[in-house]
Amino acid sequence: MLLSLWERREPRSKTSNAFHSPSRLPPLPPSRYTSAMILFFALVCVALAIAGATAFVIFWPLALVHLRDRQPEMRAGLAAPAFIHPVTLWWLLDGGYRAAKDPNLDGLATPARLSLATILFGLFTAGILWLWSVAAP
Repeated sequence: MLLSLWERREPRSKTSNAFHSPSRLPPLPPSRYTSAMILFFALVCVALAIAGATAFVIFWPLALVHLRDRQPEMRAGLAAPAFIHPVTLWWLLDGGYRAAKDPNLDGLATPARLSLATILFGLFTAGILWLWSVAAP
């Protein structure tokens, strides 16, 4: 029975198969692909910045507590709200913690420094890619 139904079917035309269906929409022009791909990479850079922020909120408070407990003179030289003050963050990016010659502080502050650099790089790159996607034709 099944075989007889298969034999009685009408042959398909070459333009109506699943890959070349006339009812399918035409593909997008390449410029739309380019803009979408640039925005995808911008989103990947935002995800990179989020990963850096996750590491930053883990290591930076630990480094600040270490400064408070073991390096009070160095901690006194930092700005008042040390967690988010721009001067303190610049001190971290600049590697000012290395002046203490404390390997434990280096072990906590170096990942915080790398994660802060990752945050800044990810957000900067995402912004540049977004501007590029807006300017792309």
